[in-house]
Amino acid sequence: MPEPTAGNPDTFDLRIPGDLHFVGSARRFLLSVLRTFEIPESTRDEVGLVLTELCNNSIEHGARGSRSPLDIRIELSAGELRLRIVGRHLEGLDAAQLHDAFQQAKLGEDKFSERGRGLFLVATLMDDVRVEGDPRNGLVVDTVRYLDARRKGRAS
Repeated sequence: MPEPTAGNPDTFDLRIPGDLHFVGSARRFLLSVLRTFEIPESTRDEVGLVLTELCNNSIEHGARGSRSPLDIRIELSAGELRLRIVGRHLEGLDAAQLHDAFQQAKLGEDKFSERGRGLFLVATLMDDVRVEGDPRNGLVVDTVRYLDARRKGRAS
């Protein structure tokens, strides 16, 4: 099986329509990539859940029926898995507010509320979450999951 290498990540790109029906296909693609690189099953499941949450939220709260595509990038390098979601035309979402919401979720604020548990899951299952607005690309959610000793002490 291939192993991720330092400094030269293996990169996989996927574009899906902004339609909830395609999220399952994106998840299966991600899980297949992670299985190929022998990422542990528990990590695959958790990162798969993160992808599902990010795609669903982008489509439900941002695309508003526009079917604007979502671009998904998976990068594997030694000790690190990076998952990036780029949504175009997500006028309903503000990057700064969403970034703040992830930071609050990471602290456990509002984790028992009726809405927003997806943010808590993403913030908990990933080691770093950044949200940026890009005038050319739309909203960018960039997440990192450490696969090495940097994850020590965190849930796996």
